[in-house]
Amino acid sequence: MPVRARESTIDYHRTMTQRPPFTVAILADTHVRTEPEDPQASYPSDRLHNRRARRAVALAQARNPAFAVHLGDVTHTLPGLSTHGEALRTAQSILGEMSCPVYLAPGNHDVGDKPDSLATAPRVDAASCQAFEKHFGAGWRSWDHGGCHFVTLNAPLFNTGLEEERAQRAWLERDLPGHERIFVFLHYPIYLLHDDEPPHYDNLDQPARDWLLSLVRRYTVEAVFSGHAHNVFLGRCDATELVVAPSTAFVRPEYSELFPVVAADENGRNDRDKLGFLLLHVQERGHRIEFVRSALDEGTWEQPPAPEPTPIGVWLHCDYGRIVELPPGDLDEFRRKRARNDYPLLALRDLGVACVRVPLADLDDAARRDRLAEVAGAGTGIQAFSVGPPTAVQIDLLAAHHGLVDCWELILASDGLGTPFVPAAELPVPLAISRIGQASDGGGAYFSHFPCQGFEVDDPELVTASALHMNVERLVFRVARESSAWGGISAASRRARELGRLAVCHVELPRGDEGRPYTDDRAVARLVAEVLLAASAFPETRVFLDTFEDKDRGYYPRHGVFDRRGNPRDAARVVRNLGRLLHGQRPSRLDTPGQFELSAGVMVLDPGGDAPGDTWLDLVSGRRRTSSPLGPAIRLSGGGLERRGTR
Repeated sequence: MPVRARESTIDYHRTMTQRPPFTVAILADTHVRTEPEDPQASYPSDRLHNRRARRAVALAQARNPAFAVHLGDVTHTLPGLSTHGEALRTAQSILGEMSCPVYLAPGNHDVGDKPDSLATAPRVDAASCQAFEKHFGAGWRSWDHGGCHFVTLNAPLFNTGLEEERAQRAWLERDLPGHERIFVFLHYPIYLLHDDEPPHYDNLDQPARDWLLSLVRRYTVEAVFSGHAHNVFLGRCDATELVVAPSTAFVRPEYSELFPVVAADENGRNDRDKLGFLLLHVQERGHRIEFVRSALDEGTWEQPPAPEPTPIGVWLHCDYGRIVELPPGDLDEFRRKRARNDYPLLALRDLGVACVRVPLADLDDAARRDRLAEVAGAGTGIQAFSVGPPTAVQIDLLAAHHGLVDCWELILASDGLGTPFVPAAELPVPLAISRIGQASDGGGAYFSHFPCQGFEVDDPELVTASALHMNVERLVFRVARESSAWGGISAASRRARELGRLAVCHVELPRGDEGRPYTDDRAVARLVAEVLLAASAFPETRVFLDTFEDKDRGYYPRHGVFDRRGNPRDAARVVRNLGRLLHGQRPSRLDTPGQFELSAGVMVLDPGGDAPGDTWLDLVSGRRRTSSPLGPAIRLSGGGLERRGTR
């Protein structure tokens, strides 16, 4: 039997009776080092590990969690090294700064590698587990809080054949029965892509994998959280959500293969936007995951809590089901492994995006359909589009996946607008109709090969199309990049109401010409701020942004809301900051161009110069300042503006 843990300076045993909702802080892979120097340090950012761990602990503490769970690799120094005990004591001191209970699931850097690892690090054994438990308590344990059951496991023990492994297995089989809501925490992911994937450095090998999955399925575990991969992965095993958490310290650089762009700093290892921790928000029914980017204190953004669902949608152009084969090398020297880029899905959750727009054909692709189920499961609506009148095959496809799509957008040519279509069967979802158009030709000087989508407000075919297609719920409008977003959305909403319909608005983000990249992030942020204001003011209208992720090749390259690594640009930060302030409000536009009335003050899209005596909330950085920012901001005091609003 395992050694009984000694009492720690961390309070593990506080009585907890709080009912949902409550929040759990989930940290992973802090890789705390010896201070002031670590002989294993190889990268410039290695000296930031402890500071980043302290920052993450402070940010987590500020969110007042009921308790915290650490998913392992508390230290970087490996068992057997003379500095390991010192690193454990430093980590204990850092985590001890939290006033809530802290539970730990040991990782391979804490107690040794799993037995099937091909890495040359020391293997887990009874002595290393006892050394860890001396500082942090039992390697596996369970506790109840708010009607939920929480379990930590010592994952490196699996498949060892040690007495400690047998004891842990027997204990878990006794512990799980009789609980309605179960959350499990361990270091190694059970798997990254599929439950039958080959063993590699970042998953559990057989037979432990099938044994653990059988328990997860039998007792309908609500979620399983793991670390180790230093990247976020989102998956599902039947009814159970599988979440791989980020590291607070560094990104595993081999996973830069997931992104079709040059790796970030230190070969991808110091990609600061990907460092942080998770908050598990447990609700009366279900739960929500929030990603806190804790390393950004080294930059300029103070990340606020996640907003309520944001009333904007996005065109999901990127391949959100993209699976990448990582070549042999690094920690998997002798074998390939496959992983999926889940950062687009994380970005949707990050901003609380209300809905996404995808091609209807994505439903016919199993990998993309699986990802869309994840999107819908997180509460995001899905609008699928196709070109031409509905076909029997398309209707059958929608019917086969009933409940996944909440609106079907039909894009019709001019001749299709004037021709009634009779569906082969009753349509399974509400319809929206759009049209194929051509962008302005610049007065006859230029011919564009590129079609545009959506009606203009004054399009004469709107009346005909509305009268002809009575089973259409929404009309789709294009808000061109040359237009005022507020003006375009308000006009489209009004025109749709006149025709007895609701509106869908596609808003084009700024772009240059065919071959000139548009990289003015502040201009993009200003437009996105205006779109968010208008979407809040006209909540009956569904508003989409085109583009969500950067377009860095092909025609019209341009910046979006997130970059190609899934990291937030200025526009994403504005949505995060402004979205929280807009919750429950319907802002109004002031007579002064580019200014809007909010309860917090006057929203100014382009402050454009100092305004002595005013206090500003910079919506890009999230910080208060006394000089006017370069991007969209809220004037919190002074100014003497006339506040007569017009819609």
